[in-house]
Amino acid sequence: MQKLILDTNVIKTLKKVKSTLADYGIKLVYQKKPLQAPVDGISFWSDNNPAIGMSLRYKRLDNFAFTLFHELGHIFEHLLNNHKAEFIDLDYKAQSSAYKKDPIEKEANQFAEYHLISKDNWKAFYQKNKTYCDNEIIAFAKANKIHPCIVRGKISFKRNNYRIRSAIDFEIN
Repeated sequence: MQKLILDTNVIKTLKKVKSTLADYGIKLVYQKKPLQAPVDGISFWSDNNPAIGMSLRYKRLDNFAFTLFHELGHIFEHLLNNHKAEFIDLDYKAQSSAYKKDPIEKEANQFAEYHLISKDNWKAFYQKNKTYCDNEIIAFAKANKIHPCIVRGKISFKRNNYRIRSAIDFEIN
């Protein structure tokens, strides 16, 4: 297996997230994306603890946050009462109509989508803006105590447009 190579700031952030989750009894493992497998995350029960595996294949903070909270959604919504279940999130699955209709995946997506930004705050921000300039995004992110790239990533996802120009840094650091 190939080694996952990351810079020092990224490593510090990943260790902090792993340590924080460990404080709550959740195991977290990072791994290089397996060849020919578009895996972002997996959640399952390991011994007596819930566990999350993440591939970090995009190395973007918005993707990292969504994947982490999606897997936490599976843990809190589905695994705590079913220690035999496991959930693997693959890119091609997310595009399928069966995945989009699956109530379990919808719950995990909603957990991730609204855990860092409340539904009401997001709705008010998203409906009032048309251009979503960096200054508006940064102000909204600051008011909600999150990184601006998470807001920018959510806008890109909602508009299905990832080519929006921005000076906002997406790197995990």
